[in-house]
Amino acid sequence: MPGRKQLANSAEVWAEMRRADEAGQPHTGQSLGEVFGGSARWGQKQLAEYQKKEGGVSRADVRQRERDAVWAEVRRAREAGEPHTGETLGKAFGKSKSWGRDRLAEFKRREGGRSAVTEGGQP
Repeated sequence: MPGRKQLANSAEVWAEMRRADEAGQPHTGQSLGEVFGGSARWGQKQLAEYQKKEGGVSRADVRQRERDAVWAEVRRAREAGEPHTGETLGKAFGKSKSWGRDRLAEFKRREGGRSAVTEGGQP
């Protein structure tokens, strides 16, 4: 960046953004700035350039991928006759019991009232 101390070379920055994307945890402007000692604004500019040129993954994309994985697991378990409880779903994704309960409730709403659990089970 002209007129400013270069925080890191662009290859290092892009490698870090690519690593984070591939791990399913893309950076925010702030988090990228923190890694390289820059501001949130600097990080946002880097991310915008990366996403424009590389088609980087947004946080919304990551959330949608996670949601799709959760719904697939809920369907798989239900169809196998082993539906999840909030606790088992949360554990399967490294989350809490309440997170699992919330995802099961979302699933039920999304599926038009079809429960993700069988008779006697709890979301």
